[in-house]
Amino acid sequence: MGAAKRSRERSADEGLPVMLVSAGVAAVLALLLWGVACAMYDNAQGYRWVMEASEGTESVRLRRSSGIAMLVSGVIVFVKNSVMYVPELFSVIGFVFRERFWFVIVSAILLGGVALAGWQLQRMETAMRSGNPFSRSGRTSRRG
Repeated sequence: MGAAKRSRERSADEGLPVMLVSAGVAAVLALLLWGVACAMYDNAQGYRWVMEASEGTESVRLRRSSGIAMLVSGVIVFVKNSVMYVPELFSVIGFVFRERFWFVIVSAILLGGVALAGWQLQRMETAMRSGNPFSRSGRTSRRG
């Protein structure tokens, strides 16, 4: 009971661990990057997610959709593509490495930046807990 109470008190004071937050940010970013990769693969397969006018509406002036409706439909298509291409995981990854290698580099840079930021925040948190956040532990001073 004492350990549980201490962990509750500690968690109330500290909040979420930095590494957990960094892992969450990396997971969300990875899901977004997966969705973009699926959209590129889908486009390369020749599929277009556009609304086609019916045959009798050529002479009728089509109304523009509202911005919110376009946003919602775009998010729905993005999520649908992301889920729909999970069974074709290796095909999508192979396509991205063969045809869109720049996307692999950009993804690695973004995910590496999240990892580096998490590592730096972890170091800063450790320094703040030590009592003197401005100390240079492990470094020698060059003062004469």
